[in-house]
Amino acid sequence: MLGVLFVLATGAVFVLLLAFSYFVQLQMRYPEPAHSDEIHIVSTSDGWKLRLHRRKPKDGGGEPVFFMHSLSSNHLNFEVPHGYSLVDYLVNAGYDCWTFDSRACRDAVPPRRGMRFTSTVDDLLLMDIPLALRQIRDVTGYARVHWIGHSMGGMLFYAYDLKFGGEGLASATTLGSPPGFKGFRLKPRPGLIGLNQRAHTLLSLAFRGLAPFFDFWRPESSLVPINWDNIHPKLRAPHLFHAAEMPLPGIGEQMYGWAMGMPWKMCGGTLDIGGNLHKLKTPLFAIFAGLDPFISQSRAIEFFNGIENPDKEMIYLSRATGASANYNHIDLAFAREGEREVFAPILEWLRAHPADGTAHRTNRSATRAARSGAPGTRAKSKAGVKEVAAKKRPKRAR
Repeated sequence: MLGVLFVLATGAVFVLLLAFSYFVQLQMRYPEPAHSDEIHIVSTSDGWKLRLHRRKPKDGGGEPVFFMHSLSSNHLNFEVPHGYSLVDYLVNAGYDCWTFDSRACRDAVPPRRGMRFTSTVDDLLLMDIPLALRQIRDVTGYARVHWIGHSMGGMLFYAYDLKFGGEGLASATTLGSPPGFKGFRLKPRPGLIGLNQRAHTLLSLAFRGLAPFFDFWRPESSLVPINWDNIHPKLRAPHLFHAAEMPLPGIGEQMYGWAMGMPWKMCGGTLDIGGNLHKLKTPLFAIFAGLDPFISQSRAIEFFNGIENPDKEMIYLSRATGASANYNHIDLAFAREGEREVFAPILEWLRAHPADGTAHRTNRSATRAARSGAPGTRAKSKAGVKEVAAKKRPKRAR
């Protein structure tokens, strides 16, 4: 009996050593990307140290844009593949871009190790994001900031607007951010939730360790809602290795509960987000994907039409609406035709809602006219920015 136990223990140690060696090799093969012009370390009221990564335009000025990552990513959510990302596009257009590593990310430093596993979405809303926005305003001198969020990053915008009245925001853009999960029910996965609670670190390493296989393996799952054929060809294993995050137990469990049908409420139940989305005050540009399992086209339209603020726009990206592909939830951030079908409309929206509050309707109309030219041509708008003309522009709601 002792001999069997010894063999099992030896085998387990050997497997752990192999796994450790494999992960070390990945870290050596895929060095940490360093694209930021500045990294700002900010401290929350409960002792967390968080990172804001700043990318500045060449002239050093530009309106500030805050990027809030999704549930399973970090600041690289909007920075990969480098040279072809949304951040690159907006920096080149003259915007001051700030990506964020909230306490949901592995680079965040808690005051005590155990706090990492008890963090909630409420902590992001009440402590992390207000601090990040305040830091951006203090450094740039702008009183208002643009917000761009992917998935959970946009859901947090909905919550922030309803909690703080859109304080300090010039505009918001959401990519695949469900307005709750009405009409959607996630397949119960209590085993995965329990495993994440008990062995989060090991699960996180395993999650990132799969990155090299994604160059030729394309898993299909409701947990990985992605159209692999629509991914930018420059997005490779190193990007996924560094951009992927395993959701922290507390945050993942909270999101899981909402996806399973629990009311979308925060702040101890006092903030009813699902029941008050029609009250959003910040000008909103919502972008949704045709294959996204989290929100159907009918639900997207219902949400959009219900918003009382008339300053709003929506794009639904599918072949049926004129897009180059049927987009899915994840590939909204880095699609093959993302520059033309996602990034350019976002730039147009930002220009129409300048952070200083002045109206740029003339520039906005000129930009729209420029992109309606012949397929594949480039045109120059009155705003002085060259943009790719749309071959077939996705239909936009107003």
